[in-house]
Amino acid sequence: KTGAFVEIRAFRSGTDLIATRVEVEDRDDVAVRGALAAGATATSTTLTIEGVSVTVDAGTRYSDGDNRLADLAAFLAKAPAGSIVKAKSKDTPAATATSFDATGAKQGEVKIED
Repeated sequence: KTGAFVEIRAFRSGTDLIATRVEVEDRDDVAVRGALAAGATATSTTLTIEGVSVTVDAGTRYSDGDNRLADLAAFLAKAPAGSIVKAKSKDTPAATATSFDATGAKQGEVKIED
């Protein structure tokens, strides 16, 4: 139904995403996992992951999977374009299929995935 939270697992085939699993979720967090697009800099306010614009700020938490990183600059030094990363955020009712807020105010986190 409209407003439901779903988890979709998919893989890229050319320019398409092919869903392999779709589940309705009870939670109200939002996440995207995939390749980090080129163009992000240490002063960026958005990261693009699989075509989804993720808003970040000084309060966003960054990690390399095992260790917390100081800031976006440290994250980008370890995660060049094409790296597989995951961004998630809590309480993001304004999330859309193409954007969400992962700022500190929304308990945003961005991490490098293996």
